[in-house]
Order: sequence, then structure tokens, then C-alpha cells
Amino acid sequence: MKGLYQIPIQRYIAKTSILWYDLFSSVQNGGVTLGLLTRDIAADAIRIALPAIVGLCAEATSQPKGVVIAIAGKGLPEPFTWTMEELGSREKWELDFHQIALEKLLVSSRTGRASRKVIDEAPWLLEAGDSLYQGAVAEDAGLAVSVSGSYSQVDEAIAWMVFNIIFGLCHIKLRVFQDREIASLP
Repeated sequence: MKGLYQIPIQRYIAKTSILWYDLFSSVQNGGVTLGLLTRDIAADAIRIALPAIVGLCAEATSQPKGVVIAIAGKGLPEPFTWTMEELGSREKWELDFHQIALEKLLVSSRTGRASRKVIDEAPWLLEAGDSLYQGAVAEDAGLAVSVSGSYSQVDEAIAWMVFNIIFGLCHIKLRVFQDREIASLP
């Protein structure tokens, strides 16, 4: 698997807000030393999903034909964000898809649920300032992915693609430890 974690991808890192600090304070304060989920794995998940994302955006997105993807999880000290080149200059966007992706991400990171499910099935989990946009996903705590720039259903489909690839890449990384008969994570 040479090169799997070495392929470069355009990266943008979001500024840490007080909300993100609260969610990930144990990571920032050194409380977490394990990080199966890394920025490299997040970038690789996007790289692997990118052909499908480009195709989906081309078919099911109004102008511009791109999205912003944000990933938060245990092992990442702050959200990892990535912007498709197809979106063009951020100054020309009609809406701030980067900010919207981070706002969606916060809902799913905090609740461990897809933003659609929180909004549709458990609105009492929403807090003041939470985004009412859909398109973020999570299952339990520890990993959330959001997408902004397309229709909410397309955003959510892309988020699930990236989420599931991260799941697989973390299992591949874990398998390497197991194959080397490493009994505990470094």
C-alpha cells in the first residue's frame, strides 16, 4: 500500500472556535494520544471518493458544481476541511459553504446523529445557534462528516461516502497493527 497515505490533496484547516475547543478539548490538552483518524486519513478518504463526488456534483448540483467537506473526530485536534476547486474563489460564493459545512458539522459532532435526523426526528437536541441545514452525518461519537454546496440530499450522500471510507481506512490501519501482532495501540 505504498503511497496510500502520501498522496497530496489540497488542504484547508478551519480556525478553531470556542465550540470546537469544547468538543475536542481532551485532544488539544494532550488527553488523547491515540489517533487512528488523522488528517492524512481524512484527506485520503476524500481523494478516494473524489471521482464519485465530482460525478454526483455534475449531475445533481446547481451552479457552482462543487462542495466543501468538513470532518471532525477523535484524533483530529480541529475540523479538517477541503474545498473542491470547482467552487472557485470563496469571495464569489453566493453562500459561505465553508462556514455552513462547519455549522452542520457541529450539530452532528455533538449529537452523534445525522443532521437530517436531528432536525426531523429529534429537534429538542438542537441548541441556540445550531444550523438548520441538513447534510452532516455521524454514528455515535467520535466521527462526523459534513458537506455543503449542493442540495441537502446530495450533501448527505457525499458525507456518508466519505464517512464510510474513513471507517474502512481506520480498519485497514488497525489491521496493520494486528498483523504485526501489536496487542495495544501505540
